[in-house]
Amino acid sequence: MKLLLQAISRYSNGMDVKRDAFVHLLRSASESVQAFVYPPHCLLCRTPLDESEGLCPGCWESMDIIEPPRCARCGCPGLSHPCTNCADKDYVFSRLLALTPFSRSVQRMVHMMKYQGQTAAGHTLGRALGWMLEGESLPEPRPVVVPVPLHGSRLRERGYNQSVLIARALARVLELSVEDRALKRVRATETQTNLDSAERGANVEGAFIVRRKDPVSKRPVLLVDDVVTTGATANACAAALLEAGATEVHVAAVACPYFDAEEPDAQSVVTGSDLFI
Repeated sequence: MKLLLQAISRYSNGMDVKRDAFVHLLRSASESVQAFVYPPHCLLCRTPLDESEGLCPGCWESMDIIEPPRCARCGCPGLSHPCTNCADKDYVFSRLLALTPFSRSVQRMVHMMKYQGQTAAGHTLGRALGWMLEGESLPEPRPVVVPVPLHGSRLRERGYNQSVLIARALARVLELSVEDRALKRVRATETQTNLDSAERGANVEGAFIVRRKDPVSKRPVLLVDDVVTTGATANACAAALLEAGATEVHVAAVACPYFDAEEPDAQSVVTGSDLFI
């Protein structure tokens, strides 16, 4: 299935709208057939499920979802003011909210989603992020959801954008609209894995443009990504959105390692991982 999606993406360059609609239809049909042939089971432990919710109760518990109190700026859990995680960071976005500080379970699911073609993991993580955001105050008027885009070469290689999967699932929970073509990554950037904070910022500077201004102009934006590490990519996207007229940008991510937390969980901080992009 993944190879077919990649082939469609590769050979339909220049037909983005028709290609994406067809790929979405094909993926939906495939998932319906799979659900009939293979009953729902937990993505992590393979336990049979009564309903297709992605994870069993035990694996939901292992996700280590961040609970309040959290920093009102970077979402870091359990820190007092000023927050040592973000005090020295120059964010242009208003707020970051992450589902988890990168628990082992979420690390596995992000890897499944990005490198094994398991799009169901993206839907599950997006729903969980949406449920978490139901308890948070979002900007008014209601924001438009914008996923962080992949460069065209990476999109053709993977066959889909994992941030779009998360954003669409999140938006369904929150009943928000999604503009997955508002942002465009115009430059293929070097992987962020082995770069420090300053190098990450320079690496993504000018890498994003807003190609559809009307949906984001004079509106708040909820920018969605899978993993936020230093915030460099989110910052570059937010800068482009604000320049295009967005009133403010909030960021929602599945995971943020929070390396500078006062009491970091050693099991949550996974250094040198190629998942941190």
